[in-house]
Amino acid sequence: MLRYYPAIVDKEPGSDFGVSFPDFPGCISAGATQFEALVKAKEAVALHVEGLLADDEQLPIPTSIEDLPNSFVALIEIALPGPSKRTNF
Repeated sequence: MLRYYPAIVDKEPGSDFGVSFPDFPGCISAGATQFEALVKAKEAVALHVEGLLADDEQLPIPTSIEDLPNSFVALIEIALPGPSKRTNF
């Protein structure tokens, strides 16, 4: 099963790109480029989700993009364990 969680990408002058997840407080990542920051963000959130599932905690429903502040938002795909269903588009 796939879910898409919003990730907020920020950049301050003289710093790397930072990525945070509104649905996963404390889960952050950074990288020298936007691409690197998003790759690391996907790894960070995957580990965060793995920890939540290991602790038998419920995953939050992804926040709607419309409910987020105006800033650059990326959707990060998270593969969840469980049966998958093939979909043809």
